[in-house]
Amino acid sequence: MGFNLTVIPPILRASGSGRPPGSLLRRLPLEVLCQIFTFFIRADPDDVKPSWLPFFCSLTINEDGWLYPTMLLTWVCSSWRRIVLGYPFFWNSAFISLPAYLNHPSAQKVLDHYISHSADLTLDFAIAHRGKYYPEPPEDECVRETVAIDTLYDSLTNECSRWGRFASTNDIDNYWENYFRSYLDQAPWNVTDYPKLKFIQWDAGDLPFEALFVSCPRLQVYRGSGLWIFNDYLKFQRFSQLVELAIEQLNWTSIGEILSQFPLLKKFVLSRFTPNESNSNSESEPDDCSSLNKSKYRLSISTLCLSLNAIRHVKYWECLELPCLTTLELGVPYEEKYEYWPWPEDDPDEEEQAYLKDYDHTIVKFSEILSRADAILETVKMDRITGTGVLAFLALHPLISDLTLTLVGGHLKIRETLSKLEISSDNNPLVVPSLRSLSILFDQPPVIVVDDNITPWKKLDSSMPMLFMCDGLYHLVLSRTNSRLCKYHGVAELEEVSMESELLWHKGGQTVYERFSSWIAFAQKKREDFRLEDPLASRPWLEPFDSGSESESDGSESSE
Repeated sequence: MGFNLTVIPPILRASGSGRPPGSLLRRLPLEVLCQIFTFFIRADPDDVKPSWLPFFCSLTINEDGWLYPTMLLTWVCSSWRRIVLGYPFFWNSAFISLPAYLNHPSAQKVLDHYISHSADLTLDFAIAHRGKYYPEPPEDECVRETVAIDTLYDSLTNECSRWGRFASTNDIDNYWENYFRSYLDQAPWNVTDYPKLKFIQWDAGDLPFEALFVSCPRLQVYRGSGLWIFNDYLKFQRFSQLVELAIEQLNWTSIGEILSQFPLLKKFVLSRFTPNESNSNSESEPDDCSSLNKSKYRLSISTLCLSLNAIRHVKYWECLELPCLTTLELGVPYEEKYEYWPWPEDDPDEEEQAYLKDYDHTIVKFSEILSRADAILETVKMDRITGTGVLAFLALHPLISDLTLTLVGGHLKIRETLSKLEISSDNNPLVVPSLRSLSILFDQPPVIVVDDNITPWKKLDSSMPMLFMCDGLYHLVLSRTNSRLCKYHGVAELEEVSMESELLWHKGGQTVYERFSSWIAFAQKKREDFRLEDPLASRPWLEPFDSGSESESDGSESSE
């Protein structure tokens, strides 16, 4: 379904004999021609492509501009035109912003042009149902827009049997979503068959295709707001090929009952779980949870990405057996980032202390559940969890080798957490003895700059709390890279340290880097790399130029 860079050299090599002898292109080395193709296919000089896009699109119709690189390549010369038109995988994907589409009557012709040259390959569509500069359609243009939208939806639904991946952004007022639902209700045909659909992302409440996906036997990835797609008349067996399930909200009587319906599921992302037994008047768990654990569900999941709200009713996770689980992300939901987490200089009040104590208890219980579930954790990311919770969780999983931490709270508590991760005679037993890779971020409050001449990072550079925390990191790395000390305690030596890029602006971060960069590998990470994965985040299911898809192998041999 994607476009594979590795097919370009043989394509151009095979087309070399067809170039006119006097062509300037004939004189260019094959490597240069490949770079030209690659540049035009992948280039986005004006950031036209949206960041949320979960897969590569060869056509982009957006408010910020248009990108149609394959069409541009057909204008270079007759030889290149023949090449581009001869390989359908140059044409089988498109991103469309609905407001931009409505403002440009020629957009439909361009889309039709791409679809017509995609032969019989699977199609990847992404639609933005709400644009940045177009909050809602004006009433006086309703008739014209209705006709235009009908034309767009006609062209998409006519090809539903070829859909490979489909993604959509939400619209706050559900205008476009409701329109599409109405459109489908009035459609003269029964659009129910999606035999090639492998990926769908819809982030606007109820999935408007719930009555349509009666047949999508190859669906592998579903990302959405919830599981409302699974109504009584839609049997779980229809989605037995699912390998990734990412949802914001799950309301069900049993987590195990849901997940056991997907025998091939490898990755599960969840932001919030509310059991049906907990009604709106009670946030607590039932007093007797023994009935929840009568059935055990053995799953093949290898990756879990969970917010603390997903494990708040922690006993509902006791029914799982997870012998394949090696990767875990656990953290605070983004909307609660600083709701109860104290600033470094502050002490939490009683309400905050109760909140943090409750979540620390939940984290400990969840760690115990994973341990009993036979999980063998190797890669763990903990986002904005207090030091108490971090240490209690890590203590039960000694095989963790890759650890990413976003530490919150006062600098004294952060320093204490770092000291307990050191290798020393005081720390017995040692935490994470298999640790080889550590990524660290100190989550600090926004900087208030009084003097405009002082940049935020310079102001923080002289911050004693920051220096204090960096000193704790220094001693942690020092102990974990001491060969003799590691050998004596029988623990692994630290091989790689990654710090949030802004941390290297500070004097303390620079000291750590300068001291150890000649010993071990150092890397910089962006702040977003430390965040908990969101169910609808812009992380690709397949790489933009993936070579492993079935359709690519077919497409590289097709010709117009």
